[in-house]
Amino acid sequence: MNSSENQTQETKMFLTEAAQKHCKTTAFWTKFYSILCFIGVGILIVGGIILLLFGSFFNSDTLAAMQTVPGVSSSFTLIGIIYIILGGIMIIPATFLYQFSKRMNDALMVNNIATFELAIEKMKSYWKFIGIYSIIAICVALVAVPLSLIFQLGSMV
Repeated sequence: MNSSENQTQETKMFLTEAAQKHCKTTAFWTKFYSILCFIGVGILIVGGIILLLFGSFFNSDTLAAMQTVPGVSSSFTLIGIIYIILGGIMIIPATFLYQFSKRMNDALMVNNIATFELAIEKMKSYWKFIGIYSIIAICVALVAVPLSLIFQLGSMV
């Protein structure tokens, strides 16, 4: 076997028809879901900007007398900032999913193992990110809920 045959053999994929079908279906649905994620990111960022505008609207001097609930403007601003940050964070997994879908379709089209490995790497990165994000979210919730209860009880006294 010469070196070009050996190189071709190393880069060709060997997947059954059923495995290729499952990979193609997975690529379709991950692309669909990644697009939904990008739409969600857009909604979060636009919503955050709107909340920031509401916060600055309630902070203006002309509405200072109309503000009956203390902290309303700061709540809008804080939630707006959180929405924008979450939107920025959620771009990362959406991008991993989209890249997986694109690379998987490319790998199936050209029957190339190197491209297939890149696709699997993007899927691994997606799940790694989601796992770390989930751990952080659980930790934040475990700290935030008791703190909010403590501050609620403190303000009642």
